[in-house]
Amino acid sequence: MKPTVHNRLGKQIAIVATLTIVCSLLLTRSSAMSGGGSAPVCHFGSFTMESSQRRCLNLAEEAMARNNYTMYERGGSVRLGGNGVVIVEVACATTCQGNTTSVTVSAFSSDSTTAELARNDVRAYIVNTKDL
Repeated sequence: MKPTVHNRLGKQIAIVATLTIVCSLLLTRSSAMSGGGSAPVCHFGSFTMESSQRRCLNLAEEAMARNNYTMYERGGSVRLGGNGVVIVEVACATTCQGNTTSVTVSAFSSDSTTAELARNDVRAYIVNTKDL
């Protein structure tokens, strides 16, 4: 059976949800081990861009490299990176409108400001560089 856009999107949503849970657990464990009791915070947002999924994923990797993040995941439709203080996830899903990609950028940290700034920086790079 040929996969439909709906089936692929469902799989991508499941991947994002799973990674979100794993990242939260890793940050909770890291925070508990370091003696800081604060729970991880997540900042996220979605947008669409007129570009291919491949271009979106390449931009995500470029944004991670620009911020000196270690790449944790390069598989499928997700790019995951971080630096020990923050974890940033970019998920890119092709939409049914041809060359349009749905993008979700999430950042997780025990510090809300750190998560927010990391998410905003990666998102801004993708949005501002997509047409170059």
